[in-house]
Amino acid sequence: MCEKYHLEKNDKWYRHAPDSVSENDEVKLLWDVNIQCDRVIEARRPDIVVVNKREKKRTIIDIIDKRIGEKENEKDEKYQDLEREIARMWNMRTVQVVPNVVGSLGRVTKKFGQVAGKGEYQN
Repeated sequence: MCEKYHLEKNDKWYRHAPDSVSENDEVKLLWDVNIQCDRVIEARRPDIVVVNKREKKRTIIDIIDKRIGEKENEKDEKYQDLEREIARMWNMRTVQVVPNVVGSLGRVTKKFGQVAGKGEYQN
């Protein structure tokens, strides 16, 4: 993600220790950050949040590595309230959940790497 958005990164991916917040003019990446909300939202600490400043779009990415079929649907549902709250609080046009579920042997779900789809909330 850091490479894609031209943010500071380590040359060796396996040594990269991301900051909680990385930012440039185009994008802000939040890594394992608790999202402050105006109301009680149980699931408010996704693994990664990508904030596209120009398009006013947030992408919530949560990564899990077991029982991939059922976990993908669980992640879609888990962050529905947070999607709506982020759209409302930050005046975003689009908020999207991307559940990148990877099995322990490297198996991935059909949605792995998808950028748009069912888990997208439009304000």
